[in-house]
Amino acid sequence: MIALLLGLAHAAEPGDADAVVIALREEVQRAVTELALPEAEGPYFVGVRVLDAHRTRVQASLGGLVQQSHRPVRTLSVEVRVGSPQSDNSNFDAARDGFRSAQLVQGRDVAALRHDAWLTLDRAYKDAVEALAAKQAADRRRAQPIERADFAPGEPQQAWAEPVAPVDVEAVTELAREVSAVFLEAPEIEISRVTVEAVAGRWVIVDSLGTEVVEPADELVIRIGARARADDGASVVDQALFVGRASAGLPDASVVRAGALQLAQSLADWRGWPVATEEYVGPVVFEGAAAAELFRHTLVPAVQGTPPVEKPPRGSRVFLFDDASAPSAMRFRRRLLPPGWSVVDDPAWVPHSPSSYAHDGEGQPARFVELVIDGIVRDHLTTRTPSDHTNASNGHARGGSGHLLRAMPSNLRIRPDRRASDGRVHRKAIKLAASYGQDHYVRVRRLSDPSVRALDVGPIATVRSILGFSQPSLPDPVRAVRVFRDGREQPVRGWSLSGIDVRSLREIVAASGSERHAMMLSEPTGRGAGRVPVTIDAPTVLIPEAELAPATTDVERPPSIASPLTSE
Repeated sequence: MIALLLGLAHAAEPGDADAVVIALREEVQRAVTELALPEAEGPYFVGVRVLDAHRTRVQASLGGLVQQSHRPVRTLSVEVRVGSPQSDNSNFDAARDGFRSAQLVQGRDVAALRHDAWLTLDRAYKDAVEALAAKQAADRRRAQPIERADFAPGEPQQAWAEPVAPVDVEAVTELAREVSAVFLEAPEIEISRVTVEAVAGRWVIVDSLGTEVVEPADELVIRIGARARADDGASVVDQALFVGRASAGLPDASVVRAGALQLAQSLADWRGWPVATEEYVGPVVFEGAAAAELFRHTLVPAVQGTPPVEKPPRGSRVFLFDDASAPSAMRFRRRLLPPGWSVVDDPAWVPHSPSSYAHDGEGQPARFVELVIDGIVRDHLTTRTPSDHTNASNGHARGGSGHLLRAMPSNLRIRPDRRASDGRVHRKAIKLAASYGQDHYVRVRRLSDPSVRALDVGPIATVRSILGFSQPSLPDPVRAVRVFRDGREQPVRGWSLSGIDVRSLREIVAASGSERHAMMLSEPTGRGAGRVPVTIDAPTVLIPEAELAPATTDVERPPSIASPLTSE
């Protein structure tokens, strides 16, 4: 049924004509029956996943090409589990844990494909044996043993879908160059980049339980990023994002150009906004893209059911990637939102988006999930890795290659019990502001996105971001305005946002119309983490108290001479 909704026509079973499936099938069965080391257990489960596709990436700036690649990829991701479903080598803080990735040879030579898979599976098995020994040693040191199981196999699945044809690289290049040329007429923009990325082909998923799933790989992402700097040296980075399916073709160039023009104008306007000089404490309205980002950073982690990576107990003298406690999903029957609110995730809801799919990265069927009912957490997004609350997958394992897949949303819909008019939200916010001694409230329309950090003037990355650790708080506003009783708005730049976390969601006092936003969401944790397409449909919300403080970032001087674009 889901496949029908997504428009994924199942092809005939691949049989002997599909060299990749044959090679994976044979090597998985050989690995699970023959892999062995002296005095070590053999694997009880082996799973493999291959991205067999064309990957296209074109980047342009100011009408010129910056970089271009268009190549076939066969990225193999393997999972070898040693021990038992109750206790195995997975989800433990080890440098090598039985999950690996490698590139498979191109072509249809089954022997060559089997050779590459054989080597990768052998290395993963040896890693798994080491990781299991380390995990068992840590468990023996632990005062309170961890009771939950490590694996919930589920039923083996079989499904085959047609692969997606590669995109036209010349058309992609022309679109990137054409859109990037918009910024030739925007001298206020210091740096601009238009990046078009497409993945078109298929995912092949095979495991030792009998799963054989071929799922389309069908993703097109257009990211328009730009940076502006004010006369005082402060800078801002923002983006326009288009997410769709490669099979649907490129969007109309005029639509993408309009997004670039709007981005350039908004950043040019930002340069002239007054700078925040005083702290604001009081009600804040999050609307549009900012509302979706608010729920992305606060609600999503609360419903991601994959448990955090296990670490050795305190007192163990070992090297760890990070000693901080990873966030866990909110426990069942705990209030997350006001009474009457609901949250569902439906992988079939937006058929034209790559955030919709029929089978997840573990080959499990994607399922509709009611996560929050009447404001109370009732379920989690889950994979085949059990948590303290759930012991079965509901088809939400998504992510990159070479590591344990974790639960991720697909199409998330947040619904309030009732919707107020914009005017009523405004009046309520003004009344709340008065109780804080304010004659205005703040409306946030956009938050910064870490994915365009490389365009900023600060560090392009930190050790925490490279290792995939999550951001500790909400990003700072890119567009925020003071709103007064008469509806007058005063834009402000240079604010840093604090005082909002998952507990703030319970305090929402009003909501109005919803907007749907597509985004690329980072995996919650994990070295080698990737980004997956997600759609969030979220209402405008009024939070009664947040803190906005003047940013204290030390900035550098603007360029000493004017941009040459000003003389064109």
